[in-house]
Amino acid sequence: MELLLADQPAREHSPDRASHFWRMVDQLDIDVAQVKARLPQRTPDAARQDATHAAMRVNLDACIDCNLCVRACREVQVNDVIGLAYRGADTKVVFDFDDTMGESTCVACGECVQACPTGALMPATLIDADGRGDSAVADRQVDSVCPYCGVGCQLTYHVKNDRILFVEGRDGPSNAGRLCVKGRFGFDYPNHPARLTRPLIRRDGVAKGMDPDFDPANPLTHFREASWD
Repeated sequence: MELLLADQPAREHSPDRASHFWRMVDQLDIDVAQVKARLPQRTPDAARQDATHAAMRVNLDACIDCNLCVRACREVQVNDVIGLAYRGADTKVVFDFDDTMGESTCVACGECVQACPTGALMPATLIDADGRGDSAVADRQVDSVCPYCGVGCQLTYHVKNDRILFVEGRDGPSNAGRLCVKGRFGFDYPNHPARLTRPLIRRDGVAKGMDPDFDPANPLTHFREASWD
């Protein structure tokens, strides 16, 4: 652990201050200051950060080359997007042919995020403008079932101030902890300003079909509140 710690950003600069890695450091009661004192000063490497994906953030500065994301992508989800490239000290995680995550063939299932022990791969909703994050900021966890299709994938919502921060797959009979893009990242609709909160009926005289002038945030131009009238 001390060897891995030697190559990690300082905890205050970490993409996940509450990652499995840092929890293990705490559990083993490792003197972080003593380990860092024996090493040259280390500054965060912004060049190893990737914010091109809409749902996930990559910070290879925190990567320990454990291969868990590679196996999650290749063996669990069978997407084969993530791999290891180069050799020796230059070995690193890559997406496809060393593309950015946003330009790769990633389907955004997020299995790599759930497998990563250091926060090198994180939900974008947890990362601030400086690339720092904390997966322990939620004030409660809610076990539920994915509301999209009928497969019945079980999941856990991490909630703060009644807003969902991120989602983790739960070990259910139909998903065994895995999720697709909808279950893991499609959770913004409960607080979305365009969400319908009451039933609506199309107004008389409004033609069916796509209207380029329709504003989802203001549906009452085309619909009225449903009633028996």
